[in-house]
Parts: sequence; structure tokens; C-alpha cells
Amino acid sequence: MQYAQGQRILPMVANALADEPETMKAVMREIPLSRLGRSEEIASTVLWLCSPGAGFMVGQVIVPDGGYTAR
Repeated sequence: MQYAQGQRILPMVANALADEPETMKAVMREIPLSRLGRSEEIASTVLWLCSPGAGFMVGQVIVPDGGYTAR
């Protein structure tokens, strides 16, 4: 099982995007959910992968990216 890091909001990213509002709009247009992921959303994905609920998952790459790679 593999976890692929998606787009998420970090303080450094938030500061950079706040300074560039047009860049922020362009980034959000590329993500179907129109927002960056929160750290707790990424953490819950990893937690689920470590749980018995993911026991039958084999050979998959989980990409929590708000639909960016599926577009």
C-alpha cells in the first residue's frame, strides 16, 4: 500500500498563496473540490490505511488530493 501526498494547506503554502491571490484562484481551478486539503484530512487517510478497514486493500496508491489526479 502506498500513500501519495496530495495538495494540502501548510502555513508556508497559505502564506505564499495569500500573497498571490490570482495564483490562488488558478490553483483552486485545477482542484475539483476547489480547495486545498487540511492536514487532518490527510492524517485521517493515513489512519484509515493503518486500520483493519483497509485490510483487503492491496497494491493501491491512495491519493488524497481533492480529485486533482482524477480530473
